[in-house]
Amino acid sequence: MTRKTVAAKQTSWTLLAAVLGFLARPCCSIPFFLSLLGLGSSSLGLLLRPYRELFLFTGMIGFAVAAYYTFRVRGAAFNKVFFVVSFLATVIFILRPHL
Repeated sequence: MTRKTVAAKQTSWTLLAAVLGFLARPCCSIPFFLSLLGLGSSSLGLLLRPYRELFLFTGMIGFAVAAYYTFRVRGAAFNKVFFVVSFLATVIFILRPHL
C-alpha cells in the first residue's frame, strides 16, 4: 500500500472512532441533537413521563442483575461499596425526584 492509502485509512478510522465515541454517550449526544432541533431536555422528559414506571422497573431489574454479578465474587470490596452507594443514591433520587 502506498503512504497515501495508509494515511487515508488512518484518517477514516480516526473519524469513525470519534463519531462512535460521541454516539456512545447518549447522555451527551441526545441533548446535543435535541438542542440542534430546537427541543430541550425538559420537553423530552415531559414526553417520556407516562413511561416513568416502565423505566424504573427496567432500572431495578438492571440493578438486580448488577447486584448478582457484583456480590457473587469474593473480595472486590470497592466494587461492592460502589454498588451500594450508587444504589442508595438512585433510590434517593427516585423517591425525591425534585432534588
